Amino acid sequence: MRVGIYDRFWHSMGGGERHAGMIGQIMSRAGHDVDLIGHSDVSLRDLSDRVALDLSRTRLRVRPDRGEDELSDITAEYDLLVNATYMSRLVSKARRSAYLCFFPTPFDHDLGPVHRAAVGLVGPHLGPPDPQSPVNFQYGKGWYPPEGGRRRQWAWSNGAGRLDFGPGGALELQADFGRPGAPEPTTLIVEANGADVQHIEVPIPFTRQHLHVPASEKRRELRLTSDTFSPGPADPRSLGVAMSRLRVLGGRMSTRDRVALRYPWFCATRRILTSSVPTTSFLRIRPIPRRGSRRYGERMPRSSFRPSRSTRFTLHPSGTE
Repeated sequence: MRVGIYDRFWHSMGGGERHAGMIGQIMSRAGHDVDLIGHSDVSLRDLSDRVALDLSRTRLRVRPDRGEDELSDITAEYDLLVNATYMSRLVSKARRSAYLCFFPTPFDHDLGPVHRAAVGLVGPHLGPPDPQSPVNFQYGKGWYPPEGGRRRQWAWSNGAGRLDFGPGGALELQADFGRPGAPEPTTLIVEANGADVQHIEVPIPFTRQHLHVPASEKRRELRLTSDTFSPGPADPRSLGVAMSRLRVLGGRMSTRDRVALRYPWFCATRRILTSSVPTTSFLRIRPIPRRGSRRYGERMPRSSFRPSRSTRFTLHPSGTE
């Protein structure tokens, strides 16, 4: 059986990586073909020494961090995919899938008290905008999860972000583009259904730009292509441009759809978030008791991590404890 174990943070070589690595060690010793999937080119020997595991029978498969949509296609190569990444929404296409949950996180963990109350009062009366409406759009492949603060949030592309629109007349879009933290500006190439439409110079600070969506009787796709950069070892993502405050100019939209597009956190209901991440099983690993304490960074002796019954894991059906 071919097994893939995905951990975005192999390079941190911490406790979570030890848990994930233990699964790899057990599966590889049982004769299975195991890949440790990540985004940082770490040394497998250093990882083995740091977490005190025998990973010699496994392989490290390093992929550029271009978002979970692209990584999702790779998971189809495996018979079992174990996702050991905190708060990951990777959609697995493997024959069997398991999610290793270290810290259960509420769906509204990043909302303040006022926003949480608003979600409870207004959220049940809203829903995602109708994707069939010609003035509504959806984020396609090529985008990372939103980040930022209260005043401004943005989504990074991986150098090839896509926006999907329904059939209809020509549309004008307004958005702020920038590259916070990038070493230099870049040129953004906008294509509509494969044909070049615009070339936009994107500086470091956010600046307002306008995009044109041609009319079509079929569904339309805007592809936003640019050069990429990586922030550094602590953040190995391949980042293109950051897009903020995207909206459609003109066009007739219902008040419900306008609110849902302008304030997407209103739609952050538990039902929508949980159903968007299908998985076959949740994987639970009981912790290994440690005697005494050690200073951070000091290598623990291999004898402290002797395999025991407490390291065995069990697959539980979705929705059970």
